[in-house]
Amino acid sequence: MPADVISKVAGALRDVALSDMATAVAPIESLREFLDPNCVKALRAADGRALYFSRAPVPWPRDSVVDHEPTAFAGAWRHVGIYAYRVRSLLQLPRGRRRRSRRRRSSSSCALWSTACTSIW
Repeated sequence: MPADVISKVAGALRDVALSDMATAVAPIESLREFLDPNCVKALRAADGRALYFSRAPVPWPRDSVVDHEPTAFAGAWRHVGIYAYRVRSLLQLPRGRRRRSRRRRSSSSCALWSTACTSIW
């Protein structure tokens, strides 16, 4: 992870007092990347807050679809893969028992408990 991305994510958390966490996003640059399920997409509010993360192509370009496939991806963002949390947010995590067995988790089994997440690019 480049040092400037780490600094920007930490700075975003520092500068936005109401955010519980911060993360980095980048514009999606190709239709192939937009359709790739290995690319985690970030749906953002007008003010830059991250609202939702998905492996599906979001936002779905309903006016640019041919034969059930998108032909455009304008305004789509990908998640870069770094988070910064406030200590108070981490202390709110449930204290469940750890399971000894390893199992695969789907993204739907993971919840984002944050009330505010600032994204930077």
